Amino acid sequence: MIQERVVAGLAAARKCGRIGGWQQAITGEKLDAIIAVLDGGMSNAAVWRNFGVKRTTLLDTLARVGWMGSRGASSG
Repeated sequence: MIQERVVAGLAAARKCGRIGGWQQAITGEKLDAIIAVLDGGMSNAAVWRNFGVKRTTLLDTLARVGWMGSRGASSG
């Protein structure tokens, strides 16, 4: 019974455009701005402070989008 309700809820969410999982924390213009300043030479620690994002969120997002900048050079 519970499984049927879960499946029905997921199907209804898909109809409304929801795919599932967590909403991405850094997207769109904010992500573009972060990548631009990282390409410009700003350190990861400065990005965390200036953009108000957590370290792990930033690193996970950069890995998701495939940003290959100066990886490991400025770890904090």
